[in-house]
Amino acid sequence: MIKSPIITAVLQTGNEQQAVTVQTDNRNQVKYDLLRANRGWPVQKDAPSLWLTILAWHALALAGHLPPNEQFETFNDRCLEVYLSDSDGTRLTPDQIKEQAGIEADPTRPAPAAGI
Repeated sequence: MIKSPIITAVLQTGNEQQAVTVQTDNRNQVKYDLLRANRGWPVQKDAPSLWLTILAWHALALAGHLPPNEQFETFNDRCLEVYLSDSDGTRLTPDQIKEQAGIEADPTRPAPAAGI
């Protein structure tokens, strides 16, 4: 099973809005890394919306959900919203996102056992 995020993007085309959900993979992560390096964009933790939007754009393009050769800037101009979701397009809660990322909800570590 792929652990890369599933993303839903709400796209504007003329007067229509459409939510499209897509599974991302390594190809999308690499595309982000290459674009970020070439364009001098910030790292993921400093620009999470940019990261998520690029992943959505590249994954949707590879899946054939975008017009052929649609550039990122055009996609970004018509992308009204982008969010982490399940495969049905339901937005993940912060706790679900942490769980999928393998982050425990309680950041404190247990104390060592007595006598150690």
